[in-house]
Amino acid sequence: MVDCSHAQTNKDYRKQPEVFAALCEQVRAGSRAIMGAMLESFINAGNQPLVADRSQLKYGVSITDPCIDWPTTERCLLDAAEALAPSGRVRAAALRALVRAPGTIQNDATDKAGRGTEAAGQMPGANLDANDPR
Repeated sequence: MVDCSHAQTNKDYRKQPEVFAALCEQVRAGSRAIMGAMLESFINAGNQPLVADRSQLKYGVSITDPCIDWPTTERCLLDAAEALAPSGRVRAAALRALVRAPGTIQNDATDKAGRGTEAAGQMPGANLDANDPR
């Protein structure tokens, strides 16, 4: 399990996408040493100190480690799914569940190809890849 933040980025959270992409490339090249990756992610980028007057806190900004924002996280996950799916090392279904947040590229009524899935009684996005060996 590789932490894509902290020492991997010299504590610059904005470098997480390039670290994550490098890990994906290693997995795609056949590395079995990597079983997963962690991203410091939250709604908005950066972090803030926890102050006594909580009304001063910005909504969606971490009060612990600095984080990449949701759009950056979504892009990382979608890029990983695209890069790793041909290698057979990741199932699109696992990442599909992570990008289902409201307002993201895919939402409830259609899958990646724009096909409706609810009418067939399936979970949204259930048939993104006809070759998926689920």
